[in-house]
Parts: sequence; structure tokens; C-alpha cells
Amino acid sequence: MNAIVTLLGGYRATAFAALLILATGLGLWWRADAAVAAKRAQAAETRAKAANTALHDAQHVIDVERQQAEAANKVAAQYEKERDHAEDNARRLAADLRSGAVKLRQPWRGPVAVPAPGAAPGVPDAATSDWAESAGRIVGAADKCDAQVSGLQDFILGERK
Repeated sequence: MNAIVTLLGGYRATAFAALLILATGLGLWWRADAAVAAKRAQAAETRAKAANTALHDAQHVIDVERQQAEAANKVAAQYEKERDHAEDNARRLAADLRSGAVKLRQPWRGPVAVPAPGAAPGVPDAATSDWAESAGRIVGAADKCDAQVSGLQDFILGERK
């Protein structure tokens, strides 16, 4: 220790040198701490930007899904309306066929109703009524299928926009 004091030129110079080394170390530590704080702030800013971007993307996805759901609901409502119309049309056709207001072409008329032996002459044949109901169901099923195909096509076209 005496050698260092002698080398530096006395106790006072040694104290100043020790203080200078201590101040330099403190300055280097403070500068390193400031650099770490700057890096942490930059990382926090990057995370905040990423979170804002993710939030914006999520909001966009929600908006797109909401629009698609509205379009799908509109298509579903139109399908329900067309399906109900098809059912009403089938019932009306069956009633019109039974009453004779509507007649089908010969290939679609089916067998001619022949009264069973021993049946009363004014009693209608049950097969004729069943045939009219069946024709109404066939037309109704075809109309429902048309409505469903139309609805599905509208849905797919809406999804591809």
C-alpha cells in the first residue's frame, strides 16, 4: 500500500485517484443501467405495437364474421320463406287436384278410378284422394329442393365475396 501511495505522490493524490476510479465505475454503471432501461423501453414499445396490431386484426376478423353471419341469416330467411311457400303451394295443388280445379296431363293422371264391386255408386274412391295427396307431396318436395339449392347457392356465393 505504501508503494502505491509513494507512486501516486502522497496520500492526497491517492485519495483523489481512488475517488476518480470510484466515480468512473459509478458513471459506467449508470450508463449501462440507462442502456438497459432504453432497451427495456424499446421492447415495451415493440410489444405495445404488436398488441395494437393484433387488436386491429381481431376487430377486422370480428367485423368480417359479423358481415358473413348477417349474409347467412339473410339467405336462411329467404330459404325459410321459399320453403313455406313451397309447402303452401303443395297443399293448394293437392286441394285443387281433389276438387278438379287443376288437371294433370294424361301421363301424370295415374290409373282411372274404377269403383270396387259392390260399392255404392256415389262414393268416391279413396285411391283418387291418396293420389292427389301424393301429387301434392311430390310437387312440394320438388319446390323445397329448389328452395334449398337456391339458398345454398346464395350462401356459397356470399362466402366467396
